Amino acid sequence: MVNSNLAVENSENIHIQDTFPLIKWSLDIATQQFHYDQGIFNSLFQFNQPIHTVADLMALITYEKREKAQQVFREVLITNSPQNFTCCLMLSNEEFVYVEFNLNLSKNNIITGTMQPLMMFANHMEIANIFQSLFENDHHGILITNSESKILACNAYFERQMGVNRGELIGKNTRSFNAGRHSKEFYQDMWANINELGHWTGVILNRHPDGEIYPHELTIHKISPVKGTVFYLGLTVDLSKQLSRLMDTELGGIDLLTKQPTKEKFLEDLTIFSQKTGHHSGKIVLVVKPSFASENYHKNLVSLSDSLFHVRLCQVTGYMGEGIFAICAEYHFKQNSEQSRAIRSALRYMFQDIKFHATKDVHDAIMKGRVGVSVLGLDSQSPQELLSNATEAMVEGHAGEGRHVNFYFRAIHQEIARKKQLETFVSQAINEQQLAVHYQPIVNSSTGELVKFEALCRFPSIVDIDSNIEEMITIAEDLDLIAALDNCISAKALTDLQELQGIFGDDIGITINCSLNTKQDTSEVLAKLNQLILTNTQTPNLVTIELTESAYFDSQSKQSNAIAELHNVGVNIAIDDFGTGYSSFIYLTGGVFDILKIDKAFVTDIYQDNNKYNIVKMITELSHTLGVKVIAEGVENKEELFVLQALKVDYIQGYIFSKPKALPDLNSAMYFIEKFNRIMSFNENKNQLGSFTTLIKKDLYTLAPTDHLVTLHQYITLNSTHVIPVLLRNKCVGLVGRAELNLHLSPTMGTDTETTKESKIWNKPINQLMNVEFTQLLNTTVVYDLSVLIKDNKQFPWVIVDDKDSYVGMVFRSDIVNYLLEHNT
Repeated sequence: MVNSNLAVENSENIHIQDTFPLIKWSLDIATQQFHYDQGIFNSLFQFNQPIHTVADLMALITYEKREKAQQVFREVLITNSPQNFTCCLMLSNEEFVYVEFNLNLSKNNIITGTMQPLMMFANHMEIANIFQSLFENDHHGILITNSESKILACNAYFERQMGVNRGELIGKNTRSFNAGRHSKEFYQDMWANINELGHWTGVILNRHPDGEIYPHELTIHKISPVKGTVFYLGLTVDLSKQLSRLMDTELGGIDLLTKQPTKEKFLEDLTIFSQKTGHHSGKIVLVVKPSFASENYHKNLVSLSDSLFHVRLCQVTGYMGEGIFAICAEYHFKQNSEQSRAIRSALRYMFQDIKFHATKDVHDAIMKGRVGVSVLGLDSQSPQELLSNATEAMVEGHAGEGRHVNFYFRAIHQEIARKKQLETFVSQAINEQQLAVHYQPIVNSSTGELVKFEALCRFPSIVDIDSNIEEMITIAEDLDLIAALDNCISAKALTDLQELQGIFGDDIGITINCSLNTKQDTSEVLAKLNQLILTNTQTPNLVTIELTESAYFDSQSKQSNAIAELHNVGVNIAIDDFGTGYSSFIYLTGGVFDILKIDKAFVTDIYQDNNKYNIVKMITELSHTLGVKVIAEGVENKEELFVLQALKVDYIQGYIFSKPKALPDLNSAMYFIEKFNRIMSFNENKNQLGSFTTLIKKDLYTLAPTDHLVTLHQYITLNSTHVIPVLLRNKCVGLVGRAELNLHLSPTMGTDTETTKESKIWNKPINQLMNVEFTQLLNTTVVYDLSVLIKDNKQFPWVIVDDKDSYVGMVFRSDIVNYLLEHNT
C-alpha cells in the first residue's frame, strides 16, 4: 500500500498528497440532480464537462466499481447510516483520479457528502510505470488468468517460485499445480468464496514441475474490467523458507507444514483403509515422535514427512501435531503362528525404506525417538483404538525401559524383542562363521545301504531364548543372509567329504542346501556354488544340491543355464520340500532335476489309502516315469517305512536311522545296515503282517434293511453275536445289534402274556433300528496301521470292504487285542 505522505518520483505528474481539498456535493433523490463545488473540481482536474445528474457521475466510474457505488447509494437510503466507497473517476482518455466518497442522508431526501481525491494520473505513461513497479516486484509472485484459470501473464518472482521459465507457464492451467493434498471440498469452498466475495486468501500446497510440493500463501482476486469478462489475479508468497509460520496450521484437513493429513483426516482415511481386509493380512498403526534438535526442527519435520510419501509400506499417514506422525502399514503372513514375524519384518522394511529416502539427521532422530505400535484385531478393534493405543504405547513405553519401539500389547512386544535378539544372534553367527555342520544319513529304502549324508546347519547354543534351527534359518532368509549361511555350510561340508568317504566308503555322497530365497541374483549364487564344488572336491558327481524355493525357476530363464553348468560337471540337483510352498510339477518335466524330496508333512502318519498315501504314490510314480529319484524325509517309525517301501520310494531319511550328528559322532556304515535289518526282521511273516486277512470275520450272519426285529432276535440268540451288518446289494448300509434289540424288547414279549401291541413290535423293519454311523476300512489295510487306527479312535467293530465297497467281513476289538498280545506289538 502506498503512503500518501511519501514523495514520489515525477511528482509534477502524479499527485499524491494530503492537501487535496475536499469537494462537497449533494444529491436530490427526487430530481436526481447532482450538485458539487465546480470551482474546486475544475481547478484540480482538466475536466470541463459538468456533472448534472447521478447518472453523469456513474458514467465516470469504472464498470467494476459502478455496481458497488449504486449499492452504497441504496444502502444510505435504506439504512439512513453513513457509507463510503473508493473508486476511479475516468475524466478523459488518459487522465483519471482515485477518490473516496463519503455519504450521509440528510432531511428532505437529500444525500450529502464529500469527495476526497487521493491520487491523480495525468497520462498512460504514469499508469504504466506504476503497474510495472507493482507487477515486477521482488516479494510477491503475481499471475493473471482467464476465466478458465489459464495463465495469461506472470511476473519474474512467480517464474522463480515455480522453477520454470515464463514461456512454459503462459497458457498453463493452474490446476496443473494441484499437489493432490487438499480435498475436493477444499477447492469447492475456495471457489465459492471467490465467486461470492470476489476474493480468497489462505495457504495452499502447490506441486512444482519438478514434482516437489511447496507451501504458498495465496490471494486470488476476481476482476471484471468489462461487463461479461472475468479475470483472476493471484498473489503468492513462497513459504518454504518461512516454515515456522506454518507450524501446526491446518487448512482443509491438511497440516500445511508437513503436507500431511491432520488427525481427523487421518482417522477418516484409516477407517476406509482398515475396511479393506485381505486373506492372511493385518494392519498396524505406528505413532512416531522423532527426537529432533531445535536446530532445523521445522526443516527436518518436512523432510521426514516428504520421505513418508515415498515409503511403500506407509499406506496411510498423518500428522498429529507437536512433532508426532501416525502411520498405518499392512503386513502379510501365511499362518497365525507367523504373525509376530510378519509384523517385525514389516517394521524392519519400513524403517529401512525411511532410511533410504530421508536424510541421516531425520533417520537418526527416529532411532533416538519413540515409536508406539498397535495391532488391529489384537489389541484394537477400531481405527480410533488403533491410534489411541499406539499413542499410549509411544507415550508410556509400558515398562519404561527406554525402548525404541513399544507395543501396546505386551505379548507381541516380548515376541518382537525375542525376534530382534535372534536376529542379532543369527547375524553375528553367520558374519563370524560360528556355524557347525551336522550330518544325517540317507539310505536305500530296499537294502538299507548308506548312500549319502545331508549337511545341515547348526548354530551355537543360545541361552535364555526359546528357538529352533528352522526359525533361525527363516531369520537368515529375512535378513538376506541365507546365501552367506549356505556358502559357509557348503564349504565346511565339502571339506569334510573326504573324511566321510574314508569312514563310509569312496561312494558316499554329500547333499548341501542352497536357498534361493535371497535378493541376490540366483544365477550368481549357483555359479559361486559351482566354483566352490570344483575347488573343494575331485568327485562332483557325489555332490547333490538341494534347491529350496524352486518356484523362482523358469525353464527359459538364465537360472537354468546355471543349473546346466552344475549338471555338466556331474552335480545332482534335488528339489527340496516338494509339495509345499510354491513348488510345481512343471519343474519335473524339464529334465532339470535329478532327485525329488518329499516333505516330512506328507510322511508323518502316512498309512494306506489316506490322503498322504495317495499324494506320495502319485508323486513317486510320476517322478519314476520322468527318471527322477525320490527321497522321503522325516521318516520316524517302521510303519511309515513299510508304507514308503511299498510305494517304491527310492531313499529314506529320518530319525528312524539317525538324528543329524556332528562328524565325530557318526557311526560306521554297518550300523545303518544292521539297524535296517532289525527293523525289517519285525516282519517275520510278511504276508500275514501285511493285511487284515487273518483278523476278518467273514462267516457272520447278515440282515437286509427290510428284515424284521424278530429275525434280529433269532440271529443274536443263536450265534451269541453282539453286532450284525445290514447289507443292501452287498454294500453295508448300517449295523444293528443287541443294544438296539434291547431298546425295543419288553419282559413279556415272546411269553404267554404278550399283548397285541407288543406282538406288532416284532414286525418292525431293521432300517428303523440300525445305526448308520460306523467305521469302514479296506481289506488291503496293513496290520502295522493298527496303532494309527487305534490312536484315531476308530469305532469298533470295523466293517471291511473291498476296492468296490462290497462287504467282506468285520473286525472286532477282541480280535485286535488278541493279535497284539500274541505278537507283543
